[in-house]
Amino acid sequence: MLKRYFLHIIKISNILICLTGLSIMMYGQTYLAEDFSSGLMPPNGWVIDNVATQWTANNSANAGGTAPEARFQWINQISTTRLISPEIDLTGLTTVLFQFNHMYDDYEGDGPAVGVATRSGSGGWNSVWEILPTANVGPEKIDLEISNEDIGQPDFQICCYVQGDLFNLDYWYVDDIFLYRPMELDITIFLEGPYMNDQMTNDLNVTGYLPLSQPFNVPPWNYAGTENVFAIPNSNITDWILVELLRKEQFVQQKYKSVAEQAGFVLRNGTITGLDGNSTLSFHIPDTDSLYVWIHHRNHLSAMSSGILIQSKGVYTYDFTSDSSTAYLGKYAMKELSVGTWGILSGDENADGQINNFDKNEIWLQQQNNTGYLSGDYNMDSEVNETDINTLWEANCGKGH
Repeated sequence: MLKRYFLHIIKISNILICLTGLSIMMYGQTYLAEDFSSGLMPPNGWVIDNVATQWTANNSANAGGTAPEARFQWINQISTTRLISPEIDLTGLTTVLFQFNHMYDDYEGDGPAVGVATRSGSGGWNSVWEILPTANVGPEKIDLEISNEDIGQPDFQICCYVQGDLFNLDYWYVDDIFLYRPMELDITIFLEGPYMNDQMTNDLNVTGYLPLSQPFNVPPWNYAGTENVFAIPNSNITDWILVELLRKEQFVQQKYKSVAEQAGFVLRNGTITGLDGNSTLSFHIPDTDSLYVWIHHRNHLSAMSSGILIQSKGVYTYDFTSDSSTAYLGKYAMKELSVGTWGILSGDENADGQINNFDKNEIWLQQQNNTGYLSGDYNMDSEVNETDINTLWEANCGKGH
């Protein structure tokens, strides 16, 4: 793009230009969110420090969001400009996530650099992300995990910055800014197949048949996650599990949209954990409002929560084991495994939501008398045999949702 060729360019390094600022908390996990839809520059609560005229809420969508978006325009000047967020109380936190869209429209020369920085107590800025473009960049979405000394402070601030000669770019576009904490899920569910004496067995684990990579990368799940471990982390793990977050679509009855998925482990006591076999699952999504959880297993009926997830002290807890009513469709999805304890039904080895002759004839019969990590192994003892059919499949045949 041709521009200002007649001007003399003076280059200088290490000049900091910070675009910062986000609006008030929108959701339980989100502390700041700004999409510049107000058309104000700076938005409410933000402050521009120097070169204020070069920042606009531009009616464009070059960063990959929707119009309007924040735009910084070139100026023949060596200086620092900041659009600074209000102070945010992050007391008690050790990690936050920062997400934004951006697009860098290059001009010539080196930089200026763009990045993200934080501070607390009106102190100095600490850079947490930076690039020095020599060509156009983006549009792209940037996801950052921040855990520096500014996190946990009652007067936290954040900025996105440009650093260098302000003449050497045409525009920098920024949109859809979120500062939020990871969404922690504490979910409990029992699988009927391995359930015995108020807990689940770990036969697939102790026999060494549990795979080291998540097994849901095949139909019907087609989950592309790369979750894997070097070794199964402990003997309490029963199997892999797939956790999906859903949101009900507005104005469409019984229609849900997938928001995020993640594979983890289910322990003998029904607790779902991350890949370390101990911690809760952590989802990196900014909008945690009105979410349902849907649990998938290789050869058990899937179960979706009957209500939305509710936060308590930053953790979303849901217990499928206490009653059939905890699951959508209730007793069509759940079974009382012992007095007062419920779990999801075994026998759906093709994962089509129905336990029927297709499961027996097309899969179990083909795997009969084999051992290993097999979907026809309904009780998950590592063997496909008559016990699977006689004790589980026959009792559940005809059930589904």
